[in-house]
Amino acid sequence: MLAHQGHTILHLTRHCGMEHGKDVITTDGEGRVCEFQLKKADGKIKLSKWQNELLGQVMQLVYSPVAHPSVKDYSSHHHSYFVTNGEFEEEVFREIDLLNKDWVFKGQPQYKINTIVKGQLLNWANELKTDLLPTEIRDFKLLLEFYLASGQGILDREKFARLLDSHFERKTKSASQSRRIISSGALLCCIATSTFTNHENHIATAEAWIMFTSYLMKFCEVNKLTLPAYRNELEICRQIITNSIKNSFEEAASARHLVVGNPFHDVFVYKPRVTYLIGFYAGLALHELITASSDASVLQSIRSFIEKHDDDIELWGESAVPCCLNYYWLQKTSLQENRSKHLLRSITGTVIHSHRDRKSVFPDPYYDIDEALSAGFEENEEKKAGKSRKGFSYYLESLLMLCVKENDREFVASEWFDITKIFFSTFELLVQEDFFSFRCAEGKEVFKTPVQTESWHRLQKMAHEDFQDSGLCEIFKNNRWFYPFFFLLFPHRVSTACTLWFDRQFPASADLAE
Repeated sequence: MLAHQGHTILHLTRHCGMEHGKDVITTDGEGRVCEFQLKKADGKIKLSKWQNELLGQVMQLVYSPVAHPSVKDYSSHHHSYFVTNGEFEEEVFREIDLLNKDWVFKGQPQYKINTIVKGQLLNWANELKTDLLPTEIRDFKLLLEFYLASGQGILDREKFARLLDSHFERKTKSASQSRRIISSGALLCCIATSTFTNHENHIATAEAWIMFTSYLMKFCEVNKLTLPAYRNELEICRQIITNSIKNSFEEAASARHLVVGNPFHDVFVYKPRVTYLIGFYAGLALHELITASSDASVLQSIRSFIEKHDDDIELWGESAVPCCLNYYWLQKTSLQENRSKHLLRSITGTVIHSHRDRKSVFPDPYYDIDEALSAGFEENEEKKAGKSRKGFSYYLESLLMLCVKENDREFVASEWFDITKIFFSTFELLVQEDFFSFRCAEGKEVFKTPVQTESWHRLQKMAHEDFQDSGLCEIFKNNRWFYPFFFLLFPHRVSTACTLWFDRQFPASADLAE
């Protein structure tokens, strides 16, 4: 509703101790900074509640100066808004009015409490009408399934992809129609993930918004939309994703241990779950570096946490490789050459030997963590072999090229015989925009094997020259922050070209934000 009125969204709250009552920060159509505090109310807000619970928070909202990198001009004071879905008793209105008049009397008219109440919110919603609600959803039953779900566990990606497909899979005839589909799609995602949010299932919330962001990017590419048409929603996605992961990290970092439930049961999934979390936390740190939006202490706390638990890293299948690559790139930004090279060796060696070991189960990237772990308990040997697809790797070529870029000739030479026994697999898309889809019917799987007598010089040339064209859409390239999150949810969309493209984003930690 704020975006409809010309506001640009700068910040969404994470409800941590540093917010000072600022749930939303925007700039309005005239460039003025506006800050909003949102409070849910059952009925009318009474004077006792206002004085005892809310007034102190509102004063923080009014007095505390805005602190946001997008705000360049601090010469004028921000506009403060207290927003509630309820109403005020008359005594509260009089209290607010007296405060505002007192500030004017004291020669401080820049301080003022503006209010937005239930009636105003309903009027704003009425102005938007169908632009607000996801009225074109084609699978209402699927939306209800998410809305009524338990809110526990990880996201059902297949089902959520069908929900997003039902909303976004179309071309539009006008810019206004495109904007309506984008904004209502964001609300659709909010409704579908509300149970995750209510249960503080932060990772599942992040997963859903990562998938929504991918489908949003596809929609923008298909309809050739320019940045103003989707800037607000894309920024909202970025903030919800990172806020959710930050909340999860703070919970994990403050916990005595990462065991969940019965330790005798959790032992079977403990290491894969920790690996999955490490992927998200390392991705968060890469985001903070790319966007230059965090201080050194936050990054150090993430690095320390991951290093504390890196002995627990365990690849459950090829869908785990992006988690480890995020950690690898984070180590590169720390300029820890020996540690990053050792980690890359470990990841590559695990992939190689898992494919050569006929007895172990190592599913391809089309199987997420839950599906991959359950494959290990599959009793039907034929089905188990089909899920593993031994000898066909989606990630080995990418990992090999990274090892070559690390100039790790000794390791590559020692593993070369086994490498040449494994097919490099990739899925070639017929339509570039399908890169953002979770499932794609149009395309073909391509296989190739390295030459047994390959020269080191040619491998170096391939790593540094042959993959310069990543084939990525411009909207993806222009939002580098999204890459570490995208491949956690879309590990089957990997290609050697885009892996090496992202690897080139990390020449040194000091250059990331340039």
